[in-house]
Amino acid sequence: MILVTGGLGMIGAHTARALIDLGHDVVITSHRQADVPSFLAGKVTVESLDVTDRDAFLALKDSHDISDIVHLAGTIPAEDPVSSASKAVASSRSCCAA
Repeated sequence: MILVTGGLGMIGAHTARALIDLGHDVVITSHRQADVPSFLAGKVTVESLDVTDRDAFLALKDSHDISDIVHLAGTIPAEDPVSSASKAVASSRSCCAA
């Protein structure tokens, strides 16, 4: 099963769809978005998750047999997009290092 973080965003949803079309089982995370696009409805498992919550992120392995992760979760940066991206990457690295 492939985990797609940010799977209800535009890029995440289309990535999830492509993975499904390739025959993969997909679980997606969403922190704020709740509406599942019609092309994913019934085809993916959706987990509500803030990927900066390390314990909740690691707990996903207890309910899903995750073999790979496509990390697409993020936010629209404020004044400094480079700093925002660096913080997001650093956060995901520290989350998943265990």
